[in-house]
Amino acid sequence: MDSVIRGDPYGAFGEVQRVTGAFSISSNDSFFADNIRASAEGDPLGCMGDLGWYCIRFGLFAFGYDAVPTAVSARKVKDASERGGGAGVPIDMTCEVYYDEARTRMLSFHCSFCHPFRQWIEVVGSNSILRLDDFVLAKHQSRADFVVERAGGLMDVDSMVSTATETVSTHDCIQELEMIREFSEIVVKKGPLEEFWPAIAMATQRVIDGALLSASKGGELVPLGCC
Repeated sequence: MDSVIRGDPYGAFGEVQRVTGAFSISSNDSFFADNIRASAEGDPLGCMGDLGWYCIRFGLFAFGYDAVPTAVSARKVKDASERGGGAGVPIDMTCEVYYDEARTRMLSFHCSFCHPFRQWIEVVGSNSILRLDDFVLAKHQSRADFVVERAGGLMDVDSMVSTATETVSTHDCIQELEMIREFSEIVVKKGPLEEFWPAIAMATQRVIDGALLSASKGGELVPLGCC
């Protein structure tokens, strides 16, 4: 995927301009009463600290880890106390993360414990679009797929759609296995500790903290330099 977004020497994908996605799980009353994710004493970050984490991390990847988010705006739609959970714990949120001062490059996502299961993401470049509908949990153990759409537009007096669509598949790559392999290599590696992943974890958490601060202020825009 990285090679599609950034690896083409001819810039076919173009500059990433927008990333949009959603990660939600429909939860029952026992979840809100007993699960740590709906408990103020257990995980007060709620759906943002759980489901939102994946959306934010994908945004960091899509825009490039060197790109620094500048500001965030978020709104808490529902609180866990409305479903028998802990007061102050968000269970339904929308969020926008901006990557430039003009707010033209942005990540926008919805994360929720109150809606049917979905895990889709779309990356919009200046020339192409990348889509996948299982960006967290792969639908297949043997492969992972995403779709790239290029040169879309209207034709025949705007009565037909013209697109060039390609499905890209990666085989024999189980993400849980790759995670354990990467973690093991970091642990046994001689020399200085790996600095990349701790830095990315902190960057993700910085956006989450800013989003929760924004939600507490009714969606006010929060500069990420203060978080």
